[in-house]
Amino acid sequence: MINKLLSRKLLTILMHMLMWTAVFLVPHLLSHRPGPENIGISDVFLWCLMLILFYTNYYLLVPKYLTRKRFVLYSLSVIILLTIAFTSVRHIALTIDSQREIESLMKRHDPEKAHLILYKIAKNRGMGAVFFSFLVLAVSTSIRVTGDWYSMDKKRKEIENEKLSTELNLLKSQVNPHFFFNTLNNIYSLAIQKSEKTSEAIVKLSQLMRYVIYDTDKDKVPLSKEIEYIRNYIELEQLRLHDNVEIKFIVDGNVQDKLIEPLLLLPFIENAFKHGIDYHNSCVISIRISVFNSRLILCVENPLPGKSDKKLQKKQGIGRYNAERRLQLLYGDKYSLETTVADNNFHVELILNLVDDEMPGS
Repeated sequence: MINKLLSRKLLTILMHMLMWTAVFLVPHLLSHRPGPENIGISDVFLWCLMLILFYTNYYLLVPKYLTRKRFVLYSLSVIILLTIAFTSVRHIALTIDSQREIESLMKRHDPEKAHLILYKIAKNRGMGAVFFSFLVLAVSTSIRVTGDWYSMDKKRKEIENEKLSTELNLLKSQVNPHFFFNTLNNIYSLAIQKSEKTSEAIVKLSQLMRYVIYDTDKDKVPLSKEIEYIRNYIELEQLRLHDNVEIKFIVDGNVQDKLIEPLLLLPFIENAFKHGIDYHNSCVISIRISVFNSRLILCVENPLPGKSDKKLQKKQGIGRYNAERRLQLLYGDKYSLETTVADNNFHVELILNLVDDEMPGS
C-alpha cells in the first residue's frame, strides 16, 4: 500500500514537472524575437503568474466550485483570473519592459509611432498571457478532475468489493446453519427410531463440522476436499434412508489440482434429498461431478414423488437461493445453471469455469 502511494505521488510530481517545463519553453519557442532579449521581466512574471493560476484553480476553484457544480461561480472566477493575467502582463510591458522596447523601436521609427507600436506589443503580450493562462487553467482542471475521478472510482470499487465480500460472507454463513438444521433433524429421526445408525450419524456429522469450522472460512478450498465433504454428507443421508432409495454418486476427471468456493455445490445436492425421496416406492437419486480441463459439471437428478406440478421447479429454499446468488457474485458469466422437470424428474446441470481456480503450482 505504501509503495503504491509513493509511486502515485512520484508520478504526480513527474507529471507536474513535465507540464511546467512545457509551460516555460512553449512561450519562448513560439516567440519571434531572437536572442537574449527574448526573455524579459514580463516573461518571468507570466511564468510565476501561471504557477499561481494553476494551483489556485487546482486546490481552490475546482474543488470548491466545479466539483460542486457551481458552474457560474467557477466561470466568473476563471474570467477574473484571465483579466488579471491580461492587465498585469500588459501593464508590465508598458512600464518595466517599456524602456528596453522603446529604445529599440525609436531607432527605426519616430517617437509617436514607436509608442503606438509599444502599446500594440503590450496588448499582444496581454492576449498571449490570456491564451497561456487559459491553457494552464485547462490543464489544471483536467489533472484535478482526472485525479478526483480516479480517487472516487477507486473508493467506489473498494466499497463495492467490501459490500460483495460482506454479502458473500453472509450467504456462506447462512448455508451452514441451514444444512446443520436439516442434518440434526435427520439424526433426531434416527434417535426417535432408536436406530443403531444414530452414533454413526453423529460421527459423520462431527466430520462435516470439522470441515466447516477449519476449512470453509477460506475463500477457496481444494475441490478434492469439497467432494469428500459431499461424499460424507451423502453417507450421512443414507443412514436414515430405506433400502428402496438408491444413491448414485460418480466423480469423473482429475479433481486434485483445482480449487472451488466451499459449500457451493452442496445446496443442489441437498435439494435432491429434500424433495426427491419416495418412502413408498423405489427411487434413484443420481449425482455426477465431472471435471474436464478447467470445466466442472454437476448433474443432479431426483424424482418428484407424488408431485408432477411443474411449479416445483420454481420452488427453492434458502440454501438453493444462497447458492445461486453466490454463483452470480463469484462467477459472473463464467457459469451456467439449468433446471428442468421432465417425466416427473427434477434435473439440475451446473457448469463452472474453473480456469481461475487452479491450485498454485499446478
